Amino acid sequence: MITLAVEVTSGAWLALLALTALRTRWWRPAPGPASLTLRGEPPAVVGLLAGRLHRNGYPATLLDLAARGWIGLGEAEPSRVRCHPAAPPGDRGLPALTDYERRALAHLEFRAAGMGAVPGTALYSGFEIGEDEFRRRFEDEVRADARDRELTRGRIGRGTLTLLVAAWVPGVTLAVSDLAVHHGAVLIFGAVVFYVAALRMAWALYRDTRLSAAGRAALSDWLGFRVALIGSRSGRTAGTALLAAAGDRRIAYAAALGAAPDAVAAFSASADRDHVWSSFGGSWHRVVVGSPRAKYVPGAAGLAGVTALGFPFAVMGLYVLDHAGPMWATVFAVFPGCTWWICALWVYWSAARLPRLAEFDGQVLKLWTEAGEEESEAETYCVAIDDGMSERAWALGIGRQAYASTRAGMLVRVRVDPRRNQLLALSPAGAVTDR
Repeated sequence: MITLAVEVTSGAWLALLALTALRTRWWRPAPGPASLTLRGEPPAVVGLLAGRLHRNGYPATLLDLAARGWIGLGEAEPSRVRCHPAAPPGDRGLPALTDYERRALAHLEFRAAGMGAVPGTALYSGFEIGEDEFRRRFEDEVRADARDRELTRGRIGRGTLTLLVAAWVPGVTLAVSDLAVHHGAVLIFGAVVFYVAALRMAWALYRDTRLSAAGRAALSDWLGFRVALIGSRSGRTAGTALLAAAGDRRIAYAAALGAAPDAVAAFSASADRDHVWSSFGGSWHRVVVGSPRAKYVPGAAGLAGVTALGFPFAVMGLYVLDHAGPMWATVFAVFPGCTWWICALWVYWSAARLPRLAEFDGQVLKLWTEAGEEESEAETYCVAIDDGMSERAWALGIGRQAYASTRAGMLVRVRVDPRRNQLLALSPAGAVTDR
């Protein structure tokens, strides 16, 4: 009877959780009446309502700032723009900027400092506090603005959370009691882990957000705006970022709704993430950023291993020479012998070409983090540094404390091991910081 009660209560609770999750999904309303009238929500908030904040919220904000006169745009070459900070006209009565709009404008001013203007795609990188941290703060500020406008709300309220927890207690109590009587401690531990994970799902629903009634009405109107602008629910406009230079805010809202990919591309490097703009040396140029995990020469064990591997091939080659003659010995040396000597030549040449230590002055281009290749591996903190001499920037792993004290744009003195692509020391502002 206890086992049956466990199955019934657990199944009922999971069904209740699934029903709650389904009922509180971020439902997309049908488009409202087609109209080109703009509402009061900023484009980034519109992107949030449409589920496109991460992809289009930041570029749409830059386009809107340009249309409102805060950013000056010019065409650098076809499909590319150059940006520069511009004082807003005093006769437009522009409203105060939101926190995330000020953040986007501050990044432009930071990148353009000393240069006057900056390529549009350069605004997609070089964030002073790091790429991940900038985007997290930007998106958190957009979500806060949407909540303040009462367009979003918690996915479930405290009452629903309390109900889920109350319904959860009998199931876990009965399960532990049943396992304690019939099965033992190992299964009790497994049951506790399962029920704690299930409770975390309920907590995740409480922490999540969904559209409020006002938010659904606003999104419906904006979807109607998209239909009026391009004539369909899923079509795209050919408008470019230069429409914002003419003061047309509609291009920013089209970008926020995913209907203006060409305009978004003027401020996005998503198609070419390995290239980053650098102003180190007094002019804008692009450098390649590789992987901080790259190792260009095997370590001491690798060098010893590839050398030792040559002895079996040498013995076999001498044996073939002695029993089959020079012709077959040559054939053996070409294949399969090449499987050793080609690798050996590459290793030896790389070791001779690259020094054991390199020290140079450079500029930090970007900071970012990478998840471990396996779940057990810790997160990797990464930095890209332009040395001003190569078309390839140094992509290096860096310690957590050094990462926290380093900023993009900083001029640094760096000491690295080029063979292992390993940062040995970094000296910002004259103080040496170990990796």
